[in-house]
Amino acid sequence: MKNLYEDSSILMAYLPRFNTFFLALLLMLVTPLMTNHEGEATTLRALTLGQLSRLSGLIVQGSITSKTILEETSGSMWTQYMIHIDEVWKGDQRLTRAPFKLVLRGGELGDGITHRGQVIHAQVNLKEGEHGVFFLELTPTGQWVFTGMSQGWFKIIEQNQELW
Repeated sequence: MKNLYEDSSILMAYLPRFNTFFLALLLMLVTPLMTNHEGEATTLRALTLGQLSRLSGLIVQGSITSKTILEETSGSMWTQYMIHIDEVWKGDQRLTRAPFKLVLRGGELGDGITHRGQVIHAQVNLKEGEHGVFFLELTPTGQWVFTGMSQGWFKIIEQNQELW
């Protein structure tokens, strides 16, 4: 009986299979290290208007008066919105007396080469001057966030002196 190493034709017949196997194994091990680990999708359970209303501890109509991006030393970013509340539809009526602060995870800073950001998919990205209805819920840490993320924001548009 011949030794496997003595007959190179047998070795050469199996070598391509071993190479393919080891290459596939190497790719399986290395590829996860080379890919971006950011989440790029968010799945939300669709909420009806009734569900949004029931789940929200605060429903207000108001407008964005300022937007500030806050960056922690760890690199986490937060967007702080100051909201002028015109009407409280559900919750504490005294909120119309002072600016209301809403802080949400995510934000972008800088331009060009210094641009950096933290995008939270399905999170609302508001602009100064926008007017709308905010459906908000209180987190266990005491911060207000949109109920159902982007589902908790209804932008009011004025067009031809009519509200939409």
